[in-house]
Amino acid sequence: MNAFSQTDGDAVEFVGIVKKQVANIYENPDEKAKILRRFYRGTKLIVFEVDEEEWLKVKINNTKTGYIKRDDVDFKNTLKKEAIKNSYKYNKVSLELKSVIERFNINFSESMYFQQEGIVPQFEYMDLLFKDGFLKAEIVYTTKTKFENERTAGKENPFAEELKDFIELLFFKMMIYEAEFYRINLYKYNNNGKLEEKVLYATFEYKYDDEQFKVIKNKKGMIWNFVKSNIPLEEVFKYYP
Repeated sequence: MNAFSQTDGDAVEFVGIVKKQVANIYENPDEKAKILRRFYRGTKLIVFEVDEEEWLKVKINNTKTGYIKRDDVDFKNTLKKEAIKNSYKYNKVSLELKSVIERFNINFSESMYFQQEGIVPQFEYMDLLFKDGFLKAEIVYTTKTKFENERTAGKENPFAEELKDFIELLFFKMMIYEAEFYRINLYKYNNNGKLEEKVLYATFEYKYDDEQFKVIKNKKGMIWNFVKSNIPLEEVFKYYP
C-alpha cells in the first residue's frame, strides 16, 4: 500500500505511524480537549484530513475520529509534510472545481431562459493534473437541450460573457494549489454524434506572478490581460459547441 491512497468519494487517506512513545488522540484539535484514546509508538493510523497548522484528523475505529499532533506521526515511504499538504490542497481544488461546475449547471438548467428557449451552456469536469509545474484542469464545454438530438453547434451563445467570468472563477479556485502555471483545457464532443469522443477545443494558460496576482484578484476580468489562449477570447464562447 502506498503512503496515501484514493478512497471512496474524493477523500484522500494517508497511512501514518505513531513516532512518539505515547501519543494522545483528542476529541478536537486542542490539547485541552477530551482525550479519546492513547496510541503507542509504531501504531499505524489512517489520516484523512490535514489541518494547515499542526493537527491531523485520524480514524480511531470504523465509526470514530479524533485529532493527533502532526509532530507525533511519521509517514511510510518517506512521505513528507509538504507532500501531505500538497495532496490535501490538490484534492480540495478538485472538489471545488466539481462543486462550482455542478452549481453552474443547475443554475442554468433551472433558469427561465432554459424553460423558454430550451438550450443552455453546460460544463463537465474531467480531470485535474499536476506535472512539471503545470496544474491543468480538463473541462468539457457542452450544452443541455430540451429536445433529443437537437443540433446546437453554430448557434449563437447569448451567455459568452458569463462563461468567460466562469472560467476566470475556475482559475482562482485552482490557485489554492501552488503551481508555476495554471492551464484549463476545454474540450467539446466530436460533432459526429459520438458522445464518448472528445476533442480539445481551447486552452487557457496563466503563469503565476505574486505581484500580478495582487492586482488581478481585486479587479474582475483583469486576469485576461495575462492569459494565453489558442483561440481569441471573444471567439471561444461566441457559439454553442
